[in-house]
Amino acid sequence: MEINKEQKYRIECDNLRKEKGSTNFNDTIFDSFLPESENEIQEILAVIIFKNLMKREKFKKYNSNTVLYNRRFIIKIFIRDKLIFSTENEKFKNLYEKLKFNSKDKSKRKFLKLLYYMLDVEFSPSSFINDITYVEKKEETNFTITQKIRLLEGMESGKARKLAKLYFEKKEWTKENLIEVDEFISKASKKYGMDLLMKLLKMNKLPETISNSKRVYTFFDSRNLDSIKIALNKNQEFTIHKDKISNSISIKKNDKKLYQIDNKGKLTGEIKIERFNPTLALFLSFINDPINQIVHFGAETKKCSFCNLKLEDPKSLIVGYGLKCAETNNMPWG
Repeated sequence: MEINKEQKYRIECDNLRKEKGSTNFNDTIFDSFLPESENEIQEILAVIIFKNLMKREKFKKYNSNTVLYNRRFIIKIFIRDKLIFSTENEKFKNLYEKLKFNSKDKSKRKFLKLLYYMLDVEFSPSSFINDITYVEKKEETNFTITQKIRLLEGMESGKARKLAKLYFEKKEWTKENLIEVDEFISKASKKYGMDLLMKLLKMNKLPETISNSKRVYTFFDSRNLDSIKIALNKNQEFTIHKDKISNSISIKKNDKKLYQIDNKGKLTGEIKIERFNPTLALFLSFINDPINQIVHFGAETKKCSFCNLKLEDPKSLIVGYGLKCAETNNMPWG
């Protein structure tokens, strides 16, 4: 983030109050400071927020400005009305429920530490997560009607599939339908990327040659890996397995091989591809960017992509693996 040393930051806090007769606690703080470096921004902002919350703690119990214990905070930071930080960002979805404190000093220190970490992830120029994933991109969804239907037909959401069926029945979509359709397509575009979706829509049958397959082989070989876990969502997990005998990489569900790619980029599996296939999209997405899918697995399942153990440390929850697995597999962490 570019530093303006005379910049004023507006910070809004919402304590999610729901009691009768009270209002949400929204605090706007104007503060100007001169950080010597970008690394100071996180610490200064965290301290400013924390000190103001401690002042609120001293109000009377039923005052609408009182901080409520064990009730999570939504914290947003603006510069000139432009939102630059929010604790509700998708990258923090496994952490923001923990952003609360009680009367004990230990709880308050934990809150401050977590807040600082979230700010550090957002603003640090060297942040691993900031560099590789969760970068919000405005994806164009200029697919044809036929392409949209093919995508909707294969989606996990029953509502998406119903929208595809509705078009066949009525030969059109209402304005409300189109808004829903574009929301589904936009989510898929953000998850897999426009280029990958277009590639899938052009596939009619396999085998197909994938040009960037060397990347995933390098990922496995440089770490001497046999397998790794990825997920479509918290209920659908898959294993990516490297077979040392055939030198192929495959995606499996319950030990059943679904698709595989060889070291020359030849993709094989289901012969006909009549509609969008989320499993194939996931596999190709992993081939294109293994680390992004590792992060996604941790976010969806709260488990390590390498050892499949439960993740609890905030840093581990964000990157998708624990410190030991990071060291073993030569991965950035923290």
